[in-house]
Amino acid sequence: MAVTGGSDRFFRGYARIDTGELFGLGTKAAITYVHQDADKYKGTGIRRTNQFNFKVVQPIGDASLTAFSLVAQVWMAQKRLENWLLWIILDVIFVGLFIHKELYLTAGLYALFTLLAIHGWRQWQRQPVAAYS
Repeated sequence: MAVTGGSDRFFRGYARIDTGELFGLGTKAAITYVHQDADKYKGTGIRRTNQFNFKVVQPIGDASLTAFSLVAQVWMAQKRLENWLLWIILDVIFVGLFIHKELYLTAGLYALFTLLAIHGWRQWQRQPVAAYS
């Protein structure tokens, strides 16, 4: 909790409640409230704002991404068009994950995989008979 005051009838109050880790899964949540009063920039009176925020964060681990990759591989074997969209999403997430872990060459490889998945998606959309035969 924090309170700030200042000139020109400025007042700001801030409160935040963090849950810590929930359910042993790495899930975290927070609720934030901000109240602010200040003189209006133009005109007379007070500008009053109230803001509530609620945030939930669930980290996506390597195992979850690998599991979805297996789903995409099964869909590809079944020649489903949707497999390419799942590959694109997964590859983009993998690029971000590897950049975060400072594995830049691997991130570059998955960026290439993303481009290949986009190419596959477009090819299968153009030639659905060949893709599904």
